[in-house]
Amino acid sequence: KKINDLKKGFPQDINMLMIATLNEAGFDAHAVRLSTKSHGKLHPSYAMKSSFNKTVCHVKNGEEEYLLDASNKSLPFNTLNKNCLNGKGMLVTDGNFKWVDLNPTKKSKKMSTGNFVIDDEGYLSGKLNVSRSGYNGIEFRSQHAKDIVDYKKQYAENKTSWYIDNHKVEGLTHSDKAVKEVLEFESDGFVESTGDLIIFSPLVIGRISENPFKSSERHYPVNYGAPIEELESFRIMVPSGFKPEELPSKLAIGLPDNGGSFIFNVQYMNGVILVSSRLVINKTEFPVEYYLSLREFYAQIVEKHAEQIVLKREIG
Repeated sequence: KKINDLKKGFPQDINMLMIATLNEAGFDAHAVRLSTKSHGKLHPSYAMKSSFNKTVCHVKNGEEEYLLDASNKSLPFNTLNKNCLNGKGMLVTDGNFKWVDLNPTKKSKKMSTGNFVIDDEGYLSGKLNVSRSGYNGIEFRSQHAKDIVDYKKQYAENKTSWYIDNHKVEGLTHSDKAVKEVLEFESDGFVESTGDLIIFSPLVIGRISENPFKSSERHYPVNYGAPIEELESFRIMVPSGFKPEELPSKLAIGLPDNGGSFIFNVQYMNGVILVSSRLVINKTEFPVEYYLSLREFYAQIVEKHAEQIVLKREIG
């Protein structure tokens, strides 16, 4: 009653109130105790009270089972924060308990598309669209929904060579929809022009410039929390009188056991360069023996993303 009257409470209090409410409404709802990733890995064979630090809600509706967390309004239905996806949780029922798997129900998905024009003086201008869904959208809302003005300000400050004419962000209040960002801008620092040559990166945004796995060895599994999909697809119109002298070659690579893939392709057609980069991670966790494969996988991505396009002015 106190939580309901004050309209606030600790996460466990809020979720226990939701469990009571669902049971009152006729559903079969119980608490699931778990250990977040920041608290440490849970060992079911010798878990103690101190092993747990969070409570979420498990509810059954017919044959369907759902895990809910009402303490974070950025989370869609049947979705737990990535910090909670830490192996197993203890479902506590009347006089009994059992272990339930804490698996992601969504991907972390980001898709960037854009139409751009490069003029003969080396200026790039155009419109960029970024769509964030699943865990990518959840994390964006958690970080920026309360102060989107500050986010736009920081974005502009970080893009020092961009002159942003319009910047819109939509979908911040709808947890089950994608966050959609639209930018219209000009840039005088994207292209290197030497008169007869124009050199630039095919990726306006989304470039992976550093390998996240720098160490030569690893003793613990690599955990992503959720499957990942990142796509960049750009259409870049080149200035009249220029044609590609050099384009990055196509690359398609994969991880063992269908763990993930990377496809990169750049094409030139009728004055337009078409750029496509797609990174997919299918597994949420990779054991130690996969580490060197992951490290080499990202090393090839970094190398390919660093390649540039060279345009040369046609003679005559």
